[in-house]
Amino acid sequence: MSTEEELFLTEVIVLLAFLIASKVSLFALRKEVPLKRVVATVMLIAIYKKSHMLVKHFGIIPLLALALLAGCSSKEVATKKVETLDLQRAKDFQKAGRYDLAIEKFEAIKNKYPLTPEAIEAELEIAESYYLQGSYVESLAYFQSFHDLHPNYKRVDFASFRVGMSYYKQIPSTIDRDLSAATKTMEAFNEFLDRYPRSSYVPEAQAKKQDSLLKLAQKEYYIGD
Repeated sequence: MSTEEELFLTEVIVLLAFLIASKVSLFALRKEVPLKRVVATVMLIAIYKKSHMLVKHFGIIPLLALALLAGCSSKEVATKKVETLDLQRAKDFQKAGRYDLAIEKFEAIKNKYPLTPEAIEAELEIAESYYLQGSYVESLAYFQSFHDLHPNYKRVDFASFRVGMSYYKQIPSTIDRDLSAATKTMEAFNEFLDRYPRSSYVPEAQAKKQDSLLKLAQKEYYIGD
């Protein structure tokens, strides 16, 4: 095999490695895993440096490789738009009061786009849909689960607030019935106020806590009387 043929074969192998590394890099970037993202980026740079001779001998090939990468990037953007559109459609059903359908759509987003910001938001909106529907036992479970699983989420204070509200909505309208939900409400709002003293939901939480305390006091008076 001549030197020129060996050079050609080497550069073809480098091109294939470059394309494979590109695919791996884009996959890691899409998954948004920090360590994988760093490794993928380094791999991409290293392979590209090795392929510099392609520009000299086969100028069109690197352009094709870049075109493939651009196509993949466009696909990534398109996928992101689909995720956003699906989330907005689910929210539209929620706003229209079609909560069962909204929950179904949010569940589909969780399954179709796992680990994405849209999936996390969909998880929170499932809880909110149950709450708006008046299914407070379910909303309580979902909000509590969300709060435990995503303690650093930007709206985690809302999830904690809704835990208290889900208890509050279960308080009977008359004091002659079981008021354990009022006790749970106070406990939940105490935790909320301790953890998120600067939340915009603090005033309402304080008001609901006070109302729960009043109901418990009235209950004690009723029993004593």
